[in-house]
This record gives sequence, structure tokens and C-alpha cells, in this order.
Amino acid sequence: MATKKQKFDGVVSALGTLLELVVSLFTKLKKKGLSLAEALVRLAGDEKAQDEIVAVLERLASQAVKVLWTVTSDGAGVAALESAGRKVSHWAKDVMSKPEYVVTNGKTYRLVIIRGDEFATDAERTTANIRVEAARRHYLEPPAEVAVLLRKKYTQEELGFPYVVVMHKPITDSRGDPELLALHRNGDGEWLVVWYAFPGKQWNRGFVFVFLAPKVSLFLSRSASGRSGRVLFLKLAIPAAKHFTDTIYFYGESCIFCGI
Repeated sequence: MATKKQKFDGVVSALGTLLELVVSLFTKLKKKGLSLAEALVRLAGDEKAQDEIVAVLERLASQAVKVLWTVTSDGAGVAALESAGRKVSHWAKDVMSKPEYVVTNGKTYRLVIIRGDEFATDAERTTANIRVEAARRHYLEPPAEVAVLLRKKYTQEELGFPYVVVMHKPITDSRGDPELLALHRNGDGEWLVVWYAFPGKQWNRGFVFVFLAPKVSLFLSRSASGRSGRVLFLKLAIPAAKHFTDTIYFYGESCIFCGI
């Protein structure tokens, strides 16, 4: 596990790389005789440059958010789990048979958690409150297939937690109840099961709840005011102590570089 100094050094390194990259890009554009406003608009249309910036921002995000697990979809279903020696409950199979359960191939998911013991009381540890806390941290809702991918890749011991709930959009089972796919182990093996997803349900403090790590994006949009001109948005959605929400820089009369 990385020490605090190693994490700090990683952030400093990523920030340095980002600064060098941005300076290099704007220097090249300035040599072409462009104003800063024109350079920002030109950058917004340069997908290669945006990809390079986003790659560095993702390094920063990975330093700020503790990603516990990474899984890549491979079309795995009940058969793949059972052939790997995993157990799948009747109601988990029922949920996986619903059209809302979607299987993909080649998608990589970076996963973070909220621990049950982060809530002071049992009364506070409800499904609804867990989702509110996830939104505050800018965590994203995972697809249901994440539970299958986790169960296939990891034992409960490897996960490090006795009860792991994937906080996908609830899927209604054949009884009409909303369910979440979850992982635990009992005496006869590593199980994929379901638990009720009612908003007011109170969870045990020993549970952990899985979400997708925040994403980084860079895009160009029209001015929200409707005026002529363009706005370049830089979105780094990480649960740091201070976000860029209030940081808006104006360049000239029609161009804004904005961190959200």
C-alpha cells in the first residue's frame, strides 16, 4: 500500500506533467499568432490534445480517489460463475434474467466503496442515504454486471469485506421487489445473492457499497447565457476537500476557461 509521501509525490508528479502539457500546448498555439481566447477554442477542437490532458487528469483522480478494484466485462453470466465454482442464488438468477440486466464486453470499471461504518448510526445507514453520500462524492452508479465480474474475479477473502453490495439501479424481481446484487461467503462457497433495495432499508455496519469512480471529461459547449462565444469546460469530479466549482476564469469578452 502506498505511503502518504508516495501518494503526495504521485499527485505532484501528475500536476507537474499537466502543467508542462498545458504550457506546451498553449506555447505552440501562441506561436501561430492566436490570442488566448482563440487558443482555448482551438484546444477545444483538438481531440488528441484533450485526450492527453484527460489522461493526466485521470492520474490525478486516481490519487484523490481510492480505487479498490478494477474489472473488465467479458460477457460473463451464471454459467461462467458456476463453472468457476461460484454459487448463484435463485433470486440472483431471477434478477439476471430481467431485461434491465445488461451484459457487455470490453468495458473496464474502476470501483470505489462507501463503508457501512462511515455512518454514525444504523438509522442513518439507509439505501437512500448511501446514495446521497455517493452523489456528494461524485461517485457514479455502476451497472449490475459489476457484481458478476467481482464475484468471478475475487473471493470474499480477496475482497477483504464479508458483505459487498453493488449499488446499481435496482432491478425488480419476479415477486415485484427491488433488488441489488451482492457478494458474500458462507460455509459452502462464494455466493452471488440479492438484497432488497428499498430506499429506507437499514444496512448492517459491516457492509460495503460499491460505486464507479468519478470520471474526467473535457468538452466544448455554447455559453450558458446564450451569448455568442464559447465555453471550455474542464470537469474533474473527484471528492477532494476543495473542488473547482467556484473557479471560473474569464479571458476576453467571449471565452471562459471553467473548472467544474
